[in-house]
Amino acid sequence: MRLGLALGYWGRGPSADHVMLAREAVLAVPDAFADEISLVGPRERIAERLESWRKGPVTDLLALAPDPHTLRVLAELN
Repeated sequence: MRLGLALGYWGRGPSADHVMLAREAVLAVPDAFADEISLVGPRERIAERLESWRKGPVTDLLALAPDPHTLRVLAELN
């Protein structure tokens, strides 16, 4: 962040205070909550959690895959 300030980036975008507040907000989210609403980890864990999600009230799932292999794994689990 200091580098961004020194290079003048915050003058062209969000203020340094805004960035710090956003960072604090992210850090305030409990790990358990983030885990509860996310499907992350190894294939086996995602498969297990996905099955639990199917039994619950979730009707839509937004999947973001950083690479084709991960996308194939998600398709196979579906």
